[in-house]
Formats: sequence, C-alpha cells, structure tokens
Amino acid sequence: MNQFTDIPLTDLRELSLRSFTQFLLNDYYPFFYNSINRLGEQIRQAVIEPELEILDGAQLKVYEEFDELYRKEKLVLFPFLLGLEESGDKSENCVPFKNVKLHYTAMTKLLLKITETLGNCFITQQNEGIVRGIQETANELYNRMKQIQDIKEQHFYKNLKNCGLCKKI
Repeated sequence: MNQFTDIPLTDLRELSLRSFTQFLLNDYYPFFYNSINRLGEQIRQAVIEPELEILDGAQLKVYEEFDELYRKEKLVLFPFLLGLEESGDKSENCVPFKNVKLHYTAMTKLLLKITETLGNCFITQQNEGIVRGIQETANELYNRMKQIQDIKEQHFYKNLKNCGLCKKI
C-alpha cells in the first residue's frame, strides 16, 4: 500500500480532538475506503478457486462495517465528544462508544478471516502474487485500523469517559 501521507499515525496523538476527528473524516477515512475498494479488486482478480469466492462477500461486509463506523462517528460520536470536551464534562453513557466499537470489531474480524482463508487455500504459481497481495492489503488494513483505534481509545476517548458512572448496556 502506498503511503497517503508523510505523517506517522503515532503523531496523531499530538493533535487536538477537533483536528484528530477532522483528519480522520476528511483525510484518513477516504484513503481507507479506497484501500478497501482495492482489496475488493484484488479479490475479484483472484477468484479462480471456488473457496476464494467467499472472500468477495467478506470484502463487501468489511466495506459495510467500515461505512457504519464512519457514519456513526461522523454523525453521533464525534459531535458528542466535541460537545463533552467543550463543556469540560465526561460521558455518563458508553453507548456511543460501544456502537462504534461494534463495527470496528466486526470489520477487523473479517479482515483477519480474509487473511486466514487465504492462508488455507492452495497457492499455485499462477495465483501466488495476487494471493500474497490480498494478504498484504488485508493485513495492512487491519494493522492501520487497529493503530487508529488504539489512538482513539488511549489518547482521546479515555479522557472523555467516566466509566464509574456508565450505565449498564
């Protein structure tokens, strides 16, 4: 995968919450959508073996889960967080966090499933390059999203959660 920016993801921890959320929505997530689409193109090129056909459905589900994550962050979670930060309050309810995390978890499990499925398929000289390319793309998507999620939780969300007062879900 080509780098879309010269900024290491770890440097995002130094941004303000507003800058971080704007970076994700305006710069990083469009790049991530393109990467998921590229994964789909690679999978469609590789569907030579019948067992690889399930990967196309998995890629579409990755896209759907990411799209839900994006929409919930953009429309619900990020405005909620910015409001909390502005008022100096902490969240008394973890539902907005958990609704987004649900899609993140489903998406990352699907990316791991794609890699695992490819690890169990028969690789020939004919399909080796494309299979390795799919594995690399899926692994990079997984690693990047995990890194972004860790930054969200450890450097932004934890300061806005009041887990002692969270309502049970």
